[in-house]
Amino acid sequence: MKHRFILGDLSRSGEAPIKYEVHFGGGRFSCGTGVNIHPELWDSTNMQITKDKPLIKEYKKVISDIGYKIEHVEKRLQDIRNEVNSYIGFCLQNGSKPNASDLKQRIIENVTSKDKIIRGEKQRKTINTTSANYVVDYLEKFIYLAERGKKTISVGKLKGKIFNEGTIKNYKGLLAVLKDFQTLKYDLIWDQISMQTYNDLINYCNSKNFSQNYTGRHIKQLKSIGREAKDEGLHENRIFEDRRFATLTAPSENIYLTSADLEQISSLNLLSNKSLQDIRDIFLVGCYTAQRWSDYSKIHLGQIENGILTLIQKKTGSRVKIPVKSELDVILRRHPSGFPRIAEQTFNEKLKILGKLAGLNSIQEIIKIKGGIACKVECKKFELITSHTARRTGATLMVLGRIPTAAIMKLTGHKSESSFWKYIKSSDEENAIMLQDYDYFK
Repeated sequence: MKHRFILGDLSRSGEAPIKYEVHFGGGRFSCGTGVNIHPELWDSTNMQITKDKPLIKEYKKVISDIGYKIEHVEKRLQDIRNEVNSYIGFCLQNGSKPNASDLKQRIIENVTSKDKIIRGEKQRKTINTTSANYVVDYLEKFIYLAERGKKTISVGKLKGKIFNEGTIKNYKGLLAVLKDFQTLKYDLIWDQISMQTYNDLINYCNSKNFSQNYTGRHIKQLKSIGREAKDEGLHENRIFEDRRFATLTAPSENIYLTSADLEQISSLNLLSNKSLQDIRDIFLVGCYTAQRWSDYSKIHLGQIENGILTLIQKKTGSRVKIPVKSELDVILRRHPSGFPRIAEQTFNEKLKILGKLAGLNSIQEIIKIKGGIACKVECKKFELITSHTARRTGATLMVLGRIPTAAIMKLTGHKSESSFWKYIKSSDEENAIMLQDYDYFK
């Protein structure tokens, strides 16, 4: 007697049901097992869960309790084998003929109706209810597919293109927030999301002392993923289109560095600290090109021809051409093989050390909205420097250098002036000095 476990058709959640069949007494018996599994985790040759540990490890990155689910599925399949063996043995011992209806009833009573809970982070789902109707389940699957290029952008000018690392990272951040929210509140199900859910989520974020923009980013991503799930036919909830389900924003308090600031950073003697020298050089490349971190951290000499740097922006796919400043040329020649790979978080941490060494200690008064409360905060300038400061600095210095807006936008890749001007930072004094050149003020 050979037990056979076969994967059925894909369900909407991306999983497939496992079916059971066995031949005895000249007939075939089949039934459902009550459990599903991702097809990629199924070994169809051996009719069991894969033993490929690297693959399981990859799944665990986005579905943290996948190990518990695998354990549960394996136990369920073994319990079915044991129940069938026990029933056939009982029939042989008593000289009775095996009956398919009796066997099915025994499997239901002794196996599939018991032990349905998956152990793990949450104690709320059964195998049968784990589906894309749960927001967290859908988001885990979405991230997994997006990371492998199997899920692409579905709307807009970038339709059909893969998601970039930054976007996927943001979705992972949303996933972490929603998982924690659920432990304190309730499970999120697409059709049940309402304005009450929205308000509860805002209150949760405020309790965590999140900034308003950080909270707003999560709301924006939830709206986006909600529309995606709706387009896939997983729900008919139109709450994400409700104007009250708004993305929260607060004025950006990002800084830019002046030409004098850049000179102070550039003139630092860092020969004894190769790591900080690399950080300094990469940052200055960003300032001289006004590109995003994902682009300027990878610029190299091979992209330059006849004094023009050409690159294709990772986020937009736009091709940009940038004249090479003499300072930029010197830095790139110092790194003929390109820059070392550095994690953005590490880069941001060391930038603050760099700014402190350069003496960027002027006090900056900013308004922060954290936990839903606005307050004034005084910071030293170096404390506010991030990888994005380079792009903002480059664009602002170009404006102060009288370069036409349209020409700068061709370098930065901005498509509208409204979005471009959000980047530009300059002091009232600098603006007044620039205006003095116009005939009106003469």
